[in-house]
Amino acid sequence: MENNVTTMCMTSLPLFEGLSAKEKNVIRQLAEKKYLKKGEVLFYQDENADALYLIKKGRLKLSRIFPDGREIAIGFTGTDEVLGQDALFRDNSQVATATAVEDAFVCYCTKEQFERAVQKSPQLAMKIIANLGKKLHETTSWVSSLAAGDVKYRLVSLLERLSEEYGRYEGDRLKLDVKLTHQELADFIGSSRVMVTNILKQLPGVEAKGGIIWIEDPSVLTCELDGLEEMVE
Repeated sequence: MENNVTTMCMTSLPLFEGLSAKEKNVIRQLAEKKYLKKGEVLFYQDENADALYLIKKGRLKLSRIFPDGREIAIGFTGTDEVLGQDALFRDNSQVATATAVEDAFVCYCTKEQFERAVQKSPQLAMKIIANLGKKLHETTSWVSSLAAGDVKYRLVSLLERLSEEYGRYEGDRLKLDVKLTHQELADFIGSSRVMVTNILKQLPGVEAKGGIIWIEDPSVLTCELDGLEEMVE
């Protein structure tokens, strides 16, 4: 049973949609598996990047340590999302550390294994390139927003982004389907837990307690951002 799960794992990637049965059969032969407990690290920043990963279950946090010693979380990756695409195109090191924020099951294949598969499928190569471009754009936009304003602006920008990616309505309120403590929110925007807690208390319609974040009306976040941008201008 485990072997079947592993061999099917990589072919469920959105990257492989539209491939022929023959092409998918090549991919099925590549997958390895890895289980992570909450808090375990899949890979560290600056390690050699030599594999493509699919998060089959669970969620991982991506974080970077900057020269001044600050650690800033730059994103999450969850079920059916991919890590490591950039390693497939050139020798490279990991740009971030990937840490499980809940128990996770990961499928992966090495760069060498994947290169052999790509040689047999130009269509697969094009899908990877398109996906990589999308991820690069998302990351660049997020990093730009981190440098654009003060702590409140960065926190509201983060909440808006998380609400778009992980928001699920329960009744009249939006619940973020990702558990984040005040400290983890602070890590995301390069601030302190105390500062984040104080700002959250000031945001109308936002409740963050026990790692669960509720938002009464996501449009309020957009209005807050617009107001903060006008103050900067």
